[in-house]
Order: sequence, then structure tokens, then C-alpha cells
Amino acid sequence: MTETTTEQPALEIVIDGKTTVVRLDSFSGQDVKLCRGETGHAPRYWFEHTDEIDIDIMAALVWLTRRKGKPGLTCDEVLESVNYGNVSVADDGEDEEDPEG
Repeated sequence: MTETTTEQPALEIVIDGKTTVVRLDSFSGQDVKLCRGETGHAPRYWFEHTDEIDIDIMAALVWLTRRKGKPGLTCDEVLESVNYGNVSVADDGEDEEDPEG
């Protein structure tokens, strides 16, 4: 039996020039619950509907990814750091995620 690896979807979110790679397979059940609470949907939804992502959603996805390396980080702290002029998103990011935030 041969094991095949399928590359999981990723989003590259850039805030003030700092890239965070958000990978769908990195979310725990707790992360999914928190994402639903912050955005109204599970992370999978946002990976399938990237055209609906606004800056609050980008901030929530970045928060969920960065909090693994910075447990005290809050979603509000990330939200305070984003605006329409300093954030962008692209599908299928290839860089390593930055857990340091």
C-alpha cells in the first residue's frame, strides 16, 4: 500500500508586510469553534469562499494561526493592527507559517 500526500490548502495573509501562512490542516477542533465564534463560519468555509474574506476574517485567521506561538495573543489585538491599506490575501501560500506573529 502506497501512502500519498495531498498538499492541504493554504492562504497567505500579509499584514504590514509580514506574511502568515494559514493552513487548513493546522486547525484543531478548538480552533474551528473559535473561528465560528469570531467569523460565523469554520475555517474550511473561508478557504472555499476566499472572495468573501474581508479584513476582519483575515485578522481572525491570522490570530488562530499566530496564537499557537503566542498563547496570550487576542483576536482584538490582530484586528487593531489591520486596515484596508495594510492587508492582503492570496491562495495557496508556499512559505512557512510564522507562529511568532
